[in-house]
Amino acid sequence: MICPNCNTMNPNSIKKCIKCGAKLEKSSGGPALKPSSSAGGPMLKQKPEKAPKQPKTPKPPKPQGEKKGNTRLIVLLLLLAVSVFFGWKYYGDQIMLMYGVSGEDSLLTADTLEVPQDSTVLLYSELKKSRQDTTLYKTLSDAEKAQLNKKRRSFTDQFYYSKNDNKKMMLIKGHSFKMGSDKGSELEKPEHTAKVVDFYMDETEVTNAQFSKFLKETGYKPKGSLSKMRDRRFNQPDQPVVDVGYDDAVAYATWAEKRLPTEIEWECAAKDTQNFVYPTGKDMTDKDARFGLNITVGYPMPVKSYKPNSFGIYDLAGNVSEWVHGVIFPYPGNDVFSRYFGKIRVPRGGSWMSSKGDCKSYRRAILDISQSTGNIGFRCAISRNEIENLINK
Repeated sequence: MICPNCNTMNPNSIKKCIKCGAKLEKSSGGPALKPSSSAGGPMLKQKPEKAPKQPKTPKPPKPQGEKKGNTRLIVLLLLLAVSVFFGWKYYGDQIMLMYGVSGEDSLLTADTLEVPQDSTVLLYSELKKSRQDTTLYKTLSDAEKAQLNKKRRSFTDQFYYSKNDNKKMMLIKGHSFKMGSDKGSELEKPEHTAKVVDFYMDETEVTNAQFSKFLKETGYKPKGSLSKMRDRRFNQPDQPVVDVGYDDAVAYATWAEKRLPTEIEWECAAKDTQNFVYPTGKDMTDKDARFGLNITVGYPMPVKSYKPNSFGIYDLAGNVSEWVHGVIFPYPGNDVFSRYFGKIRVPRGGSWMSSKGDCKSYRRAILDISQSTGNIGFRCAISRNEIENLINK
């Protein structure tokens, strides 16, 4: 019971305050009493309680669906990458097989193949970007075209080197010239216009060294005697080969991928660009060519012993007569009959034992020479078209 006078807590069993002695009365009303935290003693002022800390607001958890969505996206991207990889590999191989190209090193380019205009075009363009273009093509590559042009340039100059014998040949550009002569024999009439296309002719006659190389590499058995090969007057390496038959000359030319010159080609080269009477010019002396020697003591000189003509070709007059392709036929407009037409082969140019007249550029000497002799040799020719065919075959 609380004393109303001193506000002292008293036991309920006493009637007077134990402190001030005031009379205590039991009552349900009266002034409000301050609460006390202890059973005895005066009530103490209580410190206000601190407000409880508010709990931190937790972050809202991520929706489960979003996590699943990211996983699905990653899986889909992986599947897409795998499908694209195998799709490129499969369709790339199909495209290669379609055009007859296979293997890892065999690539295609749009520059060289006609790709069908369908869904494979885009795929093919991606394949082209993803790999280095370094392999063979179905058509000619730029490298092959460049190489071909280089080879073509090699024979559009003033000379060409033939195969196997590596012999230098001089260019004679195609043109028209006067062939034959009205001042010559019946076989050389009438003078008429003839035309040649671009062709090359050996700058010299075929030498002993070159013909010996041919025999060694091919094992060819000559039909001519080649008896002069054992004669010191005739068997020097740089002398023109003699004692060769017509068939021997053809065999050599075939081996060297050339041929014998035609009569038209030979005379065109001999007349130079000014329709000369002699291959040496308007006239000829012993300083210009080898001719007019006795058969018992004469012999041919080494090639290039005299000056060449304006085409750069040596010894078309004298030294040794030269086989030309085919047999003799009459010129256009010549109605004179001859038992030689269509039968006899004609060496041109005269030799070391010929007279000056037989060395004229238009001379067609009729010699019954079924066998080779010590004054007949040959040189080769080839046209520009024939060279292109050799390169492109």
